Amino acid sequence: MSSEKVALIDTVNPGFERMLEDRIREVVDPRGIDYVVMNHAEPDHAGAVPYVLNIAPKAKLITTSVGLKIAKIFYGVPMERVHVVRDGDVIPLGLKTLKFIEAPMLHWPETMFTFLDEDGILFSCDFFGSHIAEGMFDDEVEDIINHAQRYWAEIMMLFRSSALRALEKISKLDIKIIAPSHGPVYRNPKKILSKYFEWVQGKNY
Repeated sequence: MSSEKVALIDTVNPGFERMLEDRIREVVDPRGIDYVVMNHAEPDHAGAVPYVLNIAPKAKLITTSVGLKIAKIFYGVPMERVHVVRDGDVIPLGLKTLKFIEAPMLHWPETMFTFLDEDGILFSCDFFGSHIAEGMFDDEVEDIINHAQRYWAEIMMLFRSSALRALEKISKLDIKIIAPSHGPVYRNPKKILSKYFEWVQGKNY
């Protein structure tokens, strides 16, 4: 048996389960998935959790202790299918390692980030997001910082103290890519990180 493990980070809104399954099958047989990471329990992130756990029968749902409560209520996930992680916990996948960073109230209490250590990829959930569906990467989107600032103001600014704590946590990481759940992937992360540090202090408005 291979020592390599397979992790799926987040799912999709209800109604898009079959599309997600098709995309997964382009990469791996769902029966080979070992972990389904739930960075956030809101339905647009986790609505397909029951579906994925059904087609991935050996997979465990990775979430925080607060996320466990929500997963049981919202999605009927049984205790034996859940693995609870705390801030700083890691899960080895073989050649890769996932590290989990709790980021409560960004913008729900169970929110966490997942960091793929060897590749420096931060899966940042709603943090660093933007309400646009164009371009795969930040440098492909005109005025991406303006879109990101609007998202910050609409979603995250209310939780400024939580945002500051999260920024302090991830400042210790060697981040090469930021992959938020909404909007393009940042392959130039320093720019958006510097902007968030400004915005959390109320600058540049």
